Amino acid sequence: MQSGKPPSVSGSDGFGTAGAARGTLREAMSALRNFAELLHSVRVGSKALISVLPDVAAGCAPMQGTVDDLLRAVAVRPELAEASQALQAYFAPRLERLSGELELAGPRPLTAKSRLALEQVITKLSLELDTARGLLDLLADAVAERSLPVDLFELVHQSFSAPPSGGSWNRERILATVSFAAVKVEVELSPRVITALFALGVELVAKGGVGTPHVLVDRDSSGGYRVGIERRAAREGEDLMLIARGVIGPTLSCLRAVARISGVSLLWEEETASLHLAFPERAKENCEAS
Repeated sequence: MQSGKPPSVSGSDGFGTAGAARGTLREAMSALRNFAELLHSVRVGSKALISVLPDVAAGCAPMQGTVDDLLRAVAVRPELAEASQALQAYFAPRLERLSGELELAGPRPLTAKSRLALEQVITKLSLELDTARGLLDLLADAVAERSLPVDLFELVHQSFSAPPSGGSWNRERILATVSFAAVKVEVELSPRVITALFALGVELVAKGGVGTPHVLVDRDSSGGYRVGIERRAAREGEDLMLIARGVIGPTLSCLRAVARISGVSLLWEEETASLHLAFPERAKENCEAS
């Protein structure tokens, strides 16, 4: 099994400038989100909206190129190539539609009907693109973030306490429960990557049907450490609230890729909508030595 240790961010893998590219994408998403909020506000007239359209279009223009650059950078890692392709297929039609909607809205007056239609499509595209950006950030983090000795108990709790990546908005809250059959478990992983893996795993399970997602940290039959997430009819353990990051088509393929590059075994059971994570042998050895 791979060690999961990523290369240096200053290496030749294309991530020396990834921070700037991710910042550009975040700013473009912020401009789009702000425009959606203006469309929603009854205090902002149509003339004012028309006047800011050129700035909105200019702010969103770098998105396609930036997304392409970041996806190419993560795709050089074989473990991330499939997830990168899935994200590309998700981004492309939405960015094309966004460009078309902004171009079409520019030269014409906004009636009440056309404004409502524009608000609905811009809001929807903003949320979808923001969710995809969060997954792209996760893939980039899987390459660039360094592994650290961390407590599994703390990581699970951080998955619930940390908000989704900056720029997310209008996200639902998900109630889940947590219990620990094994505590004080030290593993060597990237905290940012694994907390996102836990949080998105809870969301996948929550979307799978009725019941409350339950996170259980315990040992497997061989003594290794694992985290299981499944729905339960009755609440048990500690209640925790999760701010949803959003689940879209490429989410599962991205989680599988991130787990693989981190050296974590991931099993998604489609019929029961349950997720099981097993940590690499090196994590178990570290725990036994401590």
